[in-house]
Amino acid sequence: MTHLGSSMPRPDPAANLYLLDVNALVALGFVNHEFHERVASWLRAQHFPPLATCSITELGFIRVLAQAPAYGFNHPASTHAVSSN
Repeated sequence: MTHLGSSMPRPDPAANLYLLDVNALVALGFVNHEFHERVASWLRAQHFPPLATCSITELGFIRVLAQAPAYGFNHPASTHAVSSN
């Protein structure tokens, strides 16, 4: 079954849905991040559960990437990283 007007499958109501925070998004998005492996290991241990983001965490992700020179992103590149997934 899909959501009305969407090709995305409807989530199983019995399944846990995890709302990722900005820290988890940044760590998951960058292989060289200090906590990337920790977040990736958690996902594997949970058998890749359904994940969610919201506009607040997505904007936080863009803000962190745009302001942290270590990631080498600017605002357009950060925005593209969020919208491409």
